[in-house]
Amino acid sequence: MDLVQDLIQQCQSGDKEAFGKLVNPYIKKAYATAFSILKSKESAEDAVQNSLLEAYKNIMAGKEIRMFPSWFFTLVTSRSLDIVRRTSKEKANCESSGTYEIADQAALPLETVLEKEDRLNLLEKILELPEKDRILIILYYYQELTIREIASQLVKKEGAVKTELCRARHKLQSKIKSNLITFQRLVN
Repeated sequence: MDLVQDLIQQCQSGDKEAFGKLVNPYIKKAYATAFSILKSKESAEDAVQNSLLEAYKNIMAGKEIRMFPSWFFTLVTSRSLDIVRRTSKEKANCESSGTYEIADQAALPLETVLEKEDRLNLLEKILELPEKDRILIILYYYQELTIREIASQLVKKEGAVKTELCRARHKLQSKIKSNLITFQRLVN
């Protein structure tokens, strides 16, 4: 039995320190992953904390976790995307009610504001993708993992990862293009 599975079993047996030993090697990368998606220290900390709580609950509930690192980073990615979704909905609610957060953006140069909006729009399109496509896009572009690393984490062949990533890119491009066409129709 490997160390990770041993720590999971110790945790399930009530060893409170085992969970810390289990997750400690992954905390910095988990934070970096969340920060790369959210671009906010506080939001990234929230995403990691929510992921840790969910991981602990799943382990204590006896969930079988074979590839802990890959499962945990998928969890961090999902919780980060949940925060993006929630933030996007709150932003949409503010815009529809006529309330804007001008104080935040007033101090920023126009390019920074536009770049932030572009990044948020791209994330919204990524969120619309099916989960397996979303995970591949995030692992490759946000976590900057290689095809080999993704294949290892997802327990797939490299060729399969390349093919699925290519399909995910095409789906994302289609979503972006359809959004552009809709925008052009509104303008014209």
